Amino acid sequence: SEKAFATAARWLQHCVGNHPLCRPNSTIAPTRLVYVGSSTIKPYIAHSMGNEVQWATLSHCWGSSRQGITTAANIEDRKRKLELADLPILYTDAIEIVRKLGLQYVWIDSLCIIQDSNSDWNSESSKMDAYYNGAYLNIAASAA
Repeated sequence: SEKAFATAARWLQHCVGNHPLCRPNSTIAPTRLVYVGSSTIKPYIAHSMGNEVQWATLSHCWGSSRQGITTAANIEDRKRKLELADLPILYTDAIEIVRKLGLQYVWIDSLCIIQDSNSDWNSESSKMDAYYNGAYLNIAASAA
């Protein structure tokens, strides 16, 4: 509900503002992030704007599905727009949660790392701990 999201956003702002251990503390921003868009602007993959930006992360088990992954063949299209209908429901839920909590970016590994590029995967996966550590919020999907 909107009331629940407003309460969660207030709690999150209080926590980050008043608890030093809850503040993001990474010096490494993700190379790519999903800009979550709005009801009128489609999400897309954006290059990071550096550490000035706040982002959420999605921690989840992929399972056997490869639906929605970013590849060398679709990265350029995804920089223009991400079709929500082409993404797993978990990803669209995470995008909606991030929007409702007032953030503009989320890092989802299968969208933000080019999955069929060994060099991109090796470079980005080596920074994952910093991406999660530096996130404003981590969304954990323990089951889907």
